[in-house]
Amino acid sequence: MSNQKLFPEKLPDCIEEPAKAALQPVGEAAGGIISDIMKPALWPLTTVSRLASGQQDYLIEKQKVKHEQQLKVYAKEIKEKLEKIPEEKRIEPDTRIVWDAFEKSRSALGVDEIRHLYATLIANAANSDIAGQIHPSFSTIISQLSPLDVQNLEIIARETAQPIANFIQFIKEGNENGERKFVIVQPDIFLSNPNNQDITIQAISLNSLARLQLITLDYTKSMSDEDAYSDIQICFDNKFKNRYTSEYGTRYEKGIAVTTMLGRAFLAVCRSPFDPISETSVEL
Repeated sequence: MSNQKLFPEKLPDCIEEPAKAALQPVGEAAGGIISDIMKPALWPLTTVSRLASGQQDYLIEKQKVKHEQQLKVYAKEIKEKLEKIPEEKRIEPDTRIVWDAFEKSRSALGVDEIRHLYATLIANAANSDIAGQIHPSFSTIISQLSPLDVQNLEIIARETAQPIANFIQFIKEGNENGERKFVIVQPDIFLSNPNNQDITIQAISLNSLARLQLITLDYTKSMSDEDAYSDIQICFDNKFKNRYTSEYGTRYEKGIAVTTMLGRAFLAVCRSPFDPISETSVEL
């Protein structure tokens, strides 16, 4: 481990005491390099009150205190994760990885699920066993996730696949042959998350995860266990048939949601701090 000072004796004037106090334990746990990177990244949070004037003083000062409290929680979380790394495996992290994570995490300090991802990513960047598995895109991926996305990604990763479906209505083609064509009225039904059963919001979440290439939505395959679609069948019968009646018929198309290789690697680094990449390494 490096013999460099864990924390500089004097901080720049733009770093106020609350930030210094929060950064100190991080420096102690990581040989100083993470706290050194963190200081300029936090400047807007620790100096905002100096830019205030007039009636805005109180509100800005209140926001500043809130940010400082969130920063302390963030620093404590990073420190705890760093301390779990065996000392002989602690390394100086890639500056690009850590800086990007701090820069993007500033606006998410109050969102627990997202902050946890950033804290784990930063800690793992200092772990010789895992640092090489971290892709530079991971910070950007985290910045585009919602708490619901995190939940859904973990749920999908628990099993080989999770059931999804398209709700379809058949309509007349409009030609003299009277052929039918189908319209997907409600795409990507996903009911495996008990915390949110809103099919529209869930479809948006799944499509966002697919856009980030963390999951694949595959309608060429289906779950081998037909009971896996029982909740979707109930939803189809109760909410879809009565709303979208058609003399040409309605049905639902079965599919599966699966995590991609990128999705498994992302979870292994950002959710399972000290496990190797594998399909079963998701920490829930």
